[in-house]
Amino acid sequence: MAHRFPGGEIIFDAASKLGVKMANRMVEKTGNKGAPMYFGLGNPVRQISKWSDRIADIEWYSFWHDVPRNPKWRKRTIWEMNGCDLFGMGKYVQVRFLP
Repeated sequence: MAHRFPGGEIIFDAASKLGVKMANRMVEKTGNKGAPMYFGLGNPVRQISKWSDRIADIEWYSFWHDVPRNPKWRKRTIWEMNGCDLFGMGKYVQVRFLP
């Protein structure tokens, strides 16, 4: 993509290996065994920078990084959001390509 779209960028969401494992477990609990996730992305900067020498910049942040926690929410919900942030289980990734 970096060669095909010079100066472009892509933004996507990704889960870590732990996030994939937990998501697959949750999906299986619904009875759906035919939709597993396979790809987990740990440190986006370290991993994606190896994909091409045409990458200019990589930024990422957790799914819940700017979401204020409401004390009226269930404690489990807040705990899960904090865990996702702490362990980088779900993230948004922005990759910019060299012109």
